[in-house]
Amino acid sequence: MVAHTIAYDVELMGEDASVPTQKPVRVAVPTLVMAGGESDPSAHITAMALAKSIPHAKYRALEGQGHEVAPEALAPVLIEFFKGSDDVRPN
Repeated sequence: MVAHTIAYDVELMGEDASVPTQKPVRVAVPTLVMAGGESDPSAHITAMALAKSIPHAKYRALEGQGHEVAPEALAPVLIEFFKGSDDVRPN
């Protein structure tokens, strides 16, 4: 479970729960930002905002998945990303 990380998530997001987009602009490596398709809409909003703020980032919603993604749903997406496939859409 990830409940023990919620306090850290809240601290990172700050009092207004805004997405910290100033620091990610300095990320210089290809990045894949994902959210489970069945996750809370706020997860998609946050993931898309991060993907848009990170140069060369790609966003992917994993359909049928929630916050805890099944390894069999995650593995093919990671393999395609690391192969450099266009199947993982840019932001």
